[in-house]
Amino acid sequence: MELHAPVGVDTWQADRLLKKYVKRALVLRKEGEQDEMYQQLLARMVDLSQNVQAHHVWIHEMEEPSNGKENSWEREQEGLCKLLDAMAKAVEHVDEEKHMELVHALARLGCWNVPTKVAQAHLHLIVELAACQAQQVPFVLQVLVRNFVPPLDGTWKDNSSQEDVETNVGEAWVPQPHGFRVLELVLNKVHEIVEMDPSSLGILLPMLNNQFPHPEQNQDAHCYYLCGVMQLAESNAGKQIRARILAAILENILHIEFHMNWQVFEMEEDEWDTEDAHMQVPDGPDRSEDEPIDETGNCNFLDGRGSDKINGTSKKDTRDTVHDQKRLALATADKLDSAMELLFAHLLRQLHAGHLEELLQLITQFMKHTVLPTRCFRIVHYVVFLLGCHSPARTCECFHNLLLKGMLSEDSPRETRLSCACYLASYLARAAFLPVLQLVGVLGSLCNWCIAYLDQLEKKGSNFPELKLSNHLVFYSCCHCILYS
Repeated sequence: MELHAPVGVDTWQADRLLKKYVKRALVLRKEGEQDEMYQQLLARMVDLSQNVQAHHVWIHEMEEPSNGKENSWEREQEGLCKLLDAMAKAVEHVDEEKHMELVHALARLGCWNVPTKVAQAHLHLIVELAACQAQQVPFVLQVLVRNFVPPLDGTWKDNSSQEDVETNVGEAWVPQPHGFRVLELVLNKVHEIVEMDPSSLGILLPMLNNQFPHPEQNQDAHCYYLCGVMQLAESNAGKQIRARILAAILENILHIEFHMNWQVFEMEEDEWDTEDAHMQVPDGPDRSEDEPIDETGNCNFLDGRGSDKINGTSKKDTRDTVHDQKRLALATADKLDSAMELLFAHLLRQLHAGHLEELLQLITQFMKHTVLPTRCFRIVHYVVFLLGCHSPARTCECFHNLLLKGMLSEDSPRETRLSCACYLASYLARAAFLPVLQLVGVLGSLCNWCIAYLDQLEKKGSNFPELKLSNHLVFYSCCHCILYS
């Protein structure tokens, strides 16, 4: 039996022979009787996949492809679609251990660098695999989630090249229609699996958390992945894990912000080191013979005179390093801005759908367990203000209770109490939507606590002029919060 149909056979007969060949190859490999047919099937699958993806990129890069190459590519994609369809008819014979190479080839075939009909055939095959074999559900979900992220080389874009992958620094992220088409195809298959097996949500959620792009990956990776998980959270299939998806999104955005802050810190530190190293010292009297010299006999190494290099690094090299660090920090800032825009759009859709209480509960718990113990993130400020603009009274009540309780409770760690004071002061001073009665009530609670604190010190016989700031940081933070507001 041959993988290619004989010459002169019509299309229907050729498809029938192909399906028969694929089934026979899988069965023989599974039973260990023959390996040659399976190896031919595997080689054909790999060759077609590579050629279709390569030609897809080539056609994007060429303005006027020749008819010969275009016709060849069309034949190859048609052959790949038929091969995938034939495998979908025989998925019950696929064995993860015996057909490991074929399974890996399916996992490597992405949906971004292939035509839509190839992507549809590929996704149909892996979903059929999950429907036929329940143990394959984790593998199938893993393949689907990975397709939330486009190839990092950017070759899937129209008229793109590897030298022009990143969006220019400072420009807003512009999604491509092809990207949303791919996400729609992938999300539809995720919905099918969840409807078929609702317990798969327990497998899907950890995958979503683990597959968030690293902060150093490009803007497309972050934005398309966020679009995918947000669309899943807003669908009927993802409503049971909607809140936990949002928590994962917030945590991922915090990672981007932390990465950006670290890049800025390193950039500023290198700038300070450069200024110190290359600082020109005015000429002074001649050095005495007992002054230290370096290993090369140069006695000018202490003040940097007489050479354009410090520790083997020229001024130009150092400036280039600082410039590269600045460029990376700005690129990360663009990722953070785009992620925040997508987050705000998602939150507004959730608010319009009537999920205010769910959002308030999630954000308060996220602040309590993640933000307040660290006090180094700013994005939650904007989220709170967004919710406050939508529902001022309820949002203010919710966050005032959280921050006041955290700051005034003796059971809270001191760092958490100080963090609560900082967030509360910033919130009270800047929230123009804050109802006056609630503002007065919060300030009254703070003043009453300060008075009670001073009364307690007076009873202990403390000498007020000698109070040390370090021993009463919470008190002074509370006073700062009142005056700042």
